[in-house]
Amino acid sequence: MDDRMTVANRAHEAGGKNGIFEHDEKTSAMVDERTQLNGTKNDYEPVDRDDNETFVFDSTMGPERTRTDRGVPPRSRPAQARP
Repeated sequence: MDDRMTVANRAHEAGGKNGIFEHDEKTSAMVDERTQLNGTKNDYEPVDRDDNETFVFDSTMGPERTRTDRGVPPRSRPAQARP
């Protein structure tokens, strides 16, 4: 779940307006656990895609493209900047 949240929160850095992961059993387990720990209401109804919807742009990445330990830039070195 941490990887999903990281990718969703950083979608704008890749030019997206938002990043959304579809609801699954792992999501249900996390929501159920957190609502019980917080004592908040546990009743909810997941929202899924409409079967007939169309998008201007839709991109789906597999798990191999969502690892958060890749693509981390090295430390900034201002002295090595090039014009």
